[in-house]
Amino acid sequence: GHLRIIAPAEFLIPTECNMDLSVHPDMNLNFAALGIQDRKWSEFLKGDVTCEGDDTDSSRVRLLFTKNEKFLKAQVVYILRLQVRNPETTTPYKDPWHFASYKDLLPNDLLDEATAP
Repeated sequence: GHLRIIAPAEFLIPTECNMDLSVHPDMNLNFAALGIQDRKWSEFLKGDVTCEGDDTDSSRVRLLFTKNEKFLKAQVVYILRLQVRNPETTTPYKDPWHFASYKDLLPNDLLDEATAP
């Protein structure tokens, strides 16, 4: 599947973007007790998730969960760090970030979506 992120238009995400994904510490997971199947949703090593920006820098990015059977698990809180270029000017408006997850690589089978101010 994949996660599509649309940032406010003033933010720029490079084509070859950088990101980091981990389970939030408040989830209090005992990683030592997790089995191999649990590592598919709880442990994301470099290269497990592909960060793919548009062909030219834009405010859109897709995180592709196509390697090592990785996925985001429902009811688990994650920390996503995405490297973006901040706006060069500020405005009094707070445009939201939009997040949408899909079952596969096509944007047809929406699983969930959210916005954040």
